[in-house]
Parts: sequence; structure tokens; C-alpha cells
Amino acid sequence: MKFTHMKKASILALSTLLLTACGGDSDDKAKAESVDDQKLLSLVQKTNYSTGFPPLFSDQMWGSTFEQQGIVRFDISDQIPLYYVSKDGSNPPAVIVNGIKAIEDRLGDIFTDFTLITEDLSVYRDNQNTQENVGNGTFSADTFKNSHGIIGGLVVAQGTGYYSKAYSDNPQSMCANASTAPYDGSMAILIDPTSTYSNDTLLWVNMGNGQCSWDSDIVTHEAAHALGMFNHLDGYFGSWSATAMDVLSTLYGNPAGTPYSSLVPKR
Repeated sequence: MKFTHMKKASILALSTLLLTACGGDSDDKAKAESVDDQKLLSLVQKTNYSTGFPPLFSDQMWGSTFEQQGIVRFDISDQIPLYYVSKDGSNPPAVIVNGIKAIEDRLGDIFTDFTLITEDLSVYRDNQNTQENVGNGTFSADTFKNSHGIIGGLVVAQGTGYYSKAYSDNPQSMCANASTAPYDGSMAILIDPTSTYSNDTLLWVNMGNGQCSWDSDIVTHEAAHALGMFNHLDGYFGSWSATAMDVLSTLYGNPAGTPYSSLVPKR
């Protein structure tokens, strides 16, 4: 990112554990019952607000710190660019297409069609570490963007889910994640003064770590993380559920920056 851009935006950083411990836990409670409006709005705040905000950056270095007062999310006044990366330039499989479609069936046509990108992402994996699925430190977001003519949006890839034994001995419990890079578990988002993500924010939906199974619900789950459902919600946002979709719909059915106390439920 250019330093001049940093001065008009603020950085939000999320911890690794928030976005990587995604293994497809069931949401039986949420599937069996709906929640009232008050509970729904409390879930929106619980998932979108992070106690990790604002990060401890000085005004002199970054221009400002961000004090989150309301919802932050992608700007959907234009469609969110959507990409699928594979070694051979193939189309995304139905399990991925259907996971994204579930979101658009509810929120509308918020994504572009998939743009196919041909690149062997395995070169960014630490291949000496066969028991985990972590990066080797060589991935550069700027290089990736420049190579493929990308500004921002959402990238989906297979086999790039971050799995580290530092967090779990069970690869199924870290089967997929949202992040800022393949084989990575961290996320930092530039937020514009409008409380929308900066237009050069590029987030990754990493599906599968080579030692687990996943389905369309997990694709929806990880995309929802990238869209602003940062924190898990016990009983409602383990894999996916009707309540989770109501939360996402409310998040995108209210203007970015709307104070949590002023949100209107969108079912």
C-alpha cells in the first residue's frame, strides 16, 4: 500500500484465532430456532466489532487511529471483484460456486462473476513442514496484485487454508479461513472514513488444508468472515445457519458506519 493512502485510512487488525478456527461445527441450535430482533442486532455487534480495534499505531505514523463505533464492511455500491486462483486456470468447482451463490441469493448480486487466475500458489507454502499448512514468507500481496491487474476484492483458492499445530492438533478444526494471503491466518483491513473497506483491500478465502473436508456451508462461512462477520457466534456461526444469514443480511442492509444501537434488522 502507498504511505499516502495510509494517512486517510485506518488499519484494523484481527487475531489469527478469530478467523482460522473454522472446522464446520454444527449450528443445530440456530437451525432449530429463530432469534428475536434484539438478539439479532446483538449478534451483529458481537461478530462485527473486535476488541482488537483500534490497533496501537501512532497518529504520526498512520495519520489516525480507528475507533469503531458502528459496522464496518465492504462497499457494495459497486460489485465486489471476485477471483478464483488455480494452477491450471480452471473454473471453480460447484461447491465454491454454490457457497458464494448462497450469499447472493440473500444479499443480491454483490459480487462480479469469478475472474479466473492462473498461478501455482504452492510456491508460497512451507513444503518442509508436511504436518502443517503454513506459508514460507515469500508471498507479496503487491506482487500478486500487480501480476494479475488486481486492485481489491475477494480471492478464493483451494488447498491454502492455514493450519498450524500451535493452535490445534486436529487439522479438521482449522480446515479453512479468511485472511490477507494464502497459507496465512492473519487479517488487516484498511478502513476508509466512510467505515467501508478501502478499495484496495484484497482478502482471501482459503479452502482446505490438505488434511480435512469442507462443503458449501464452509465456503459461505469463510466469505462471511471476509465480509465483516469477524467473530464466531456460539450456536449460530459455527458452520452456517439461517440466523448467521440474517446477521450478514443486517450487516449489509444498513449503511456502513451505522452505530450498532441504530441498526435495523434485515431478515
